[in-house]
Amino acid sequence: MIKKPILFAFIFVLFSIFTNFAQSSQWKEINENQILIKEKMNRGNVPHTYQLFDVNLTELTSKLIIAPDDTTTDSSTTYVNFPDGNGNISSFEIFKSQMLEPELAAQNPNIHNFTGINRKDPSNVIKISITPAFGMHIMGYNGEGTTYYVDTYTTDFNTYIFYKRSNIENSNKSFKCLVEDTEDHLTSDNQINSENQILSTDSKFRRYRFAMACTTEYAAFHVNAAPNNVPQTTEAQKKQIVLAAMNVTINRLNSIYERDLSIRFVLVANNTNIIFINSDNFANDDPEILIDQSQAVITNIIGTPNFDIGHTVSTEGGGLASPSPCDASSKASGITGVFFPVGDPFDIDYVAHEVGHQFWASHTYNNLCFGNRNNATAVEPGSGTTIMAYAGICAPNIQDNSDAYFHQISIQEISEFLQSNWNNCPTIISTANPSPTITSTSGNKTIPNGTPFILTTNATDTNNPNSLTYTWEQMNNNISEQPPLANATTGPNFRSVIPTSNPSRSFPSTATVLAGTTNANGIVSSTWERLPTVARTMKFATTVRDNNGINGGQTKSAEVNITFANVGPFVITYPNNITTTTEPNWSVGQQKTITWNVAGTTANGINTSQVNILMSQDNGQTYPFVLAANTPNDGSQSITVPALTDATLPARIKIEAVGNIFYTVSKPIGISVTATNDNFEFDNFSLYPNPTSDIVTISFTSTSGNEINMEVFDIRGRKLKSVNIENIGTISSEIDLSHYDSGIYLVKIKDGSNQSTKKIIKK
Repeated sequence: MIKKPILFAFIFVLFSIFTNFAQSSQWKEINENQILIKEKMNRGNVPHTYQLFDVNLTELTSKLIIAPDDTTTDSSTTYVNFPDGNGNISSFEIFKSQMLEPELAAQNPNIHNFTGINRKDPSNVIKISITPAFGMHIMGYNGEGTTYYVDTYTTDFNTYIFYKRSNIENSNKSFKCLVEDTEDHLTSDNQINSENQILSTDSKFRRYRFAMACTTEYAAFHVNAAPNNVPQTTEAQKKQIVLAAMNVTINRLNSIYERDLSIRFVLVANNTNIIFINSDNFANDDPEILIDQSQAVITNIIGTPNFDIGHTVSTEGGGLASPSPCDASSKASGITGVFFPVGDPFDIDYVAHEVGHQFWASHTYNNLCFGNRNNATAVEPGSGTTIMAYAGICAPNIQDNSDAYFHQISIQEISEFLQSNWNNCPTIISTANPSPTITSTSGNKTIPNGTPFILTTNATDTNNPNSLTYTWEQMNNNISEQPPLANATTGPNFRSVIPTSNPSRSFPSTATVLAGTTNANGIVSSTWERLPTVARTMKFATTVRDNNGINGGQTKSAEVNITFANVGPFVITYPNNITTTTEPNWSVGQQKTITWNVAGTTANGINTSQVNILMSQDNGQTYPFVLAANTPNDGSQSITVPALTDATLPARIKIEAVGNIFYTVSKPIGISVTATNDNFEFDNFSLYPNPTSDIVTISFTSTSGNEINMEVFDIRGRKLKSVNIENIGTISSEIDLSHYDSGIYLVKIKDGSNQSTKKIIKK
């Protein structure tokens, strides 16, 4: 009687193991040399770092199509493996997502859209589209701040390329958005501060019927891009190809609009009627004419009652849009045209941008940019980085591509429309998913100028406790010189940074602070995160996203004022943060005196009487050692160098204000730990090739009999890999760095009490 349950449990475990193995085997990582005989899809650009996978698309699709619909209460679950943001294969819970109206879906049964939620990390959400013309396309994001893609790589639809958004370049840098706002919804800094601003979404999931028309040039581009084995003889077949391309774009738009604004777009039932193959009534290369034609053609063919928002795509002319959805006289007044109308820059930098204008969002950059700056919302330095900015196309630029999210000021503008009487056309689904609750923030503070500071948000969400992400963004819109100056008394000094699961943001970034400075007064800054060195007040807003992938994402925001006093900087003076001076070397147990410039922080409205002195053993990533707590802020403190648990990486000293947000960090400190031989040289040691583009081999001999441990760290001290190796006397091990960006990495090799750290350069 006892044996049967045990046998059943054993069989169940075996079945689970087999199922997981079969799932993983769907994604087989390969290298470029293994697909030389295959024909590749035409790509506008190839990322400089990527991974390739072989996947049986037919087999994968058969697993996906049994998933429950995301609008039903079906309790069944479907789990399928896909790449996560690091290119590792993870299990996702899958839901069907309807992005074609039922009539259009019935006409195109092989176009599928799905949403996936990572079972281990619910902030990792993916949007999947599968079409008979272009295979599979995935867009994903996660709580680490990574936006990534999986695209069809070969024309047999069985090899796919994984890459991060940060690894591609914008090939359409001549794009111009010619929008002219018909109304300033936020016309002054005072209105940005008004009590009436909308700081949270309203728990409603809005569905808009989207009519997407195209010029014949756009249609020809995609028909020509389809593999030769895709039928393209008849006009109907060609329209199916173009519809497949539009579906990918809509799916990617939904990835952003659902998360940030709880908006879903669904292609209208008769959308193929506005896909033009042989002739059209459109001026492909003249946006001023095309925008009026877009409104007329979509209205005449689709019919005013049958769509909520319309947009025409072309291959030239840039972008132009006017508000707003639901308004019969202008709801199809949106166009986007670039010479390579496919892929991430087209979908995110341009189409998502122009659709944002249709939802009342204005430009957010502070540069002049062809005269299209909107002064009321010019909160991003330079050309900006978010969707409503001009990333990469209006110098001075912060980066080539926009990041796939909306700035808080854009969410505020769009939410103003969504919650207005103008917005009377979408299908509204009231969800049981309220916006997150912000329980507290860093609050309004006065701090010394020229000094790093950290802003923190504390938030809760009973429905989405493990998927919250955070941003902190500067909200000053005054026009100022760009790149920003330290002595600027108005305007934006700090760029926006992509949402992550970290509720705190350092200004400037931790990486900039740790890089130190050559400035004799110890001020750290970077081009697009410029600490002010004068007295001024800055406004910052935090936005909390719940990243709910099924019920429409909800957000909550709050604001704080940070006043920089006419004193500063508060900076450590021993060991200092100036890179041109010698790095100190200490020993465990030594007595050392830490010194810092108090810089008037005990008065002048700052009134910080105490500080904490902390030590890091991982080059400034964490500070687990408290050397002095609540010690007087008097500029000097004697400490004892603690016994570190790991001296592989340099130590750092951090001094932080008690009851305030500012801090200072030292340069790296070498720590001698007598318990181990850190500089041991292994016999017959070799590390090759170095530099490497992917795999490096480490070999040496050992007579100790100890198990060998190897750990790989990035230059910031984050552990990337750890592996234990059986000691058989002659050691040889490969380290695969192909998944990581170019840069410097450290490998630490431990053989009992002997250890050695070596540098690897990834090309």
